[in-house]
Amino acid sequence: MRTLLVINLLVVVIAATAVVFTRNTTYQAIILSLYGFILAALFLILHSPDVAMAQGVVNGIIIPLIILLSLAKVREREEIK
Repeated sequence: MRTLLVINLLVVVIAATAVVFTRNTTYQAIILSLYGFILAALFLILHSPDVAMAQGVVNGIIIPLIILLSLAKVREREEIK
């Protein structure tokens, strides 16, 4: 159990670093989604399934979807000008 926790924490650190250093906003939203699912797995390991479910839905699906839709709308408006 402890080994699984340490491995997951290392993956969380790597994923968070990848989100910060990614320059392309589309890729950044995708990596942010993966980061959300990794955090959800961490919460499952820590025996907190309700928080894990909320984390997976909000940070894994909803926030990246909002970001990608916003980027599409901004790009659409830039093409019109």
